[in-house]
Amino acid sequence: MTKGTESSFLDRNCSPWRDRAGKFKRIADFEAAMRAANRRPWVCDGCGFRFQAEREGLARYSGRVPCKHCGSRAGIHRARVGSLLCDVFDPRAPLAWKADFWKCVMECDQLYHMIFTKHPERFKDDMEAVARFAQLMQNTDDAWPAAQTSKLAMWCDGWNCMSEVPANIMTIASVSNQRTLNSRGRALDRIPSAIGLSCEPLVGWMDFESKAPRWSWMIVGCDSSSKRLFAPRLRDRETGAPAASGYGRDVYRDGGYNEAARSIIEQCKLASVPCYHKAMFVNGRCSTRIEDWPVEFQVREFPRELL
Repeated sequence: MTKGTESSFLDRNCSPWRDRAGKFKRIADFEAAMRAANRRPWVCDGCGFRFQAEREGLARYSGRVPCKHCGSRAGIHRARVGSLLCDVFDPRAPLAWKADFWKCVMECDQLYHMIFTKHPERFKDDMEAVARFAQLMQNTDDAWPAAQTSKLAMWCDGWNCMSEVPANIMTIASVSNQRTLNSRGRALDRIPSAIGLSCEPLVGWMDFESKAPRWSWMIVGCDSSSKRLFAPRLRDRETGAPAASGYGRDVYRDGGYNEAARSIIEQCKLASVPCYHKAMFVNGRCSTRIEDWPVEFQVREFPRELL
């Protein structure tokens, strides 16, 4: 775990827009940050130092030789970038903005791009729309060179048709309870680059049934607001087993979240699916320090694709 990812699974959390009013601005700042990270795509697991593999050599940072910056032999990993506050499949986003975003992601191919979304069902329609937009801009906009527009259209079509799936893009659906799991989980299965679920903020009990083995990663975390109500499953008073139907109402600090998070961690363990526990409440406060948690919640695993 690098210094930069001590409480997060991202090496860089870049948001393409920062306007709280919901306006979609140009992504110049986001593009500059991505291109800078793409030039130095490797990260030391010990100190978080970023370096350029071609110039400095991977052998020195492979764990066999100590890092010259921190002296550790922790090894390296490819930088993981993304935005926890941006949903590129948001139906409110203008098509031109989405085309700019995907063009930047396509060109920064040395990074692992983690795409978090609450609208996985829009993947196919969005890819087709961006491909058509790129073809339209090929002859009508000088800001879009013909070579770039043609490449973007082919890239979107190849991803959508599963003929050329980008190996460095990981799509993750955000879910919070059983209802969103059922709807978004089915849509996520139809995305070629789908890797797993982000169960944060977890506000309800979730049973993955037979779905968990099909995914490669689960992220679990609590809501940072202790005022959010939690809906744990009702239990039989005599046997303690989950009730056949019905949900109760409880608050976070009364242990509803801990019970549901423990269940998800156990389900992932049984299915051999890596689980990353991001945050939980300790003494009434949201804590991301794994040292403060009970042992059974100290789980921060990565899928093989991100190691």
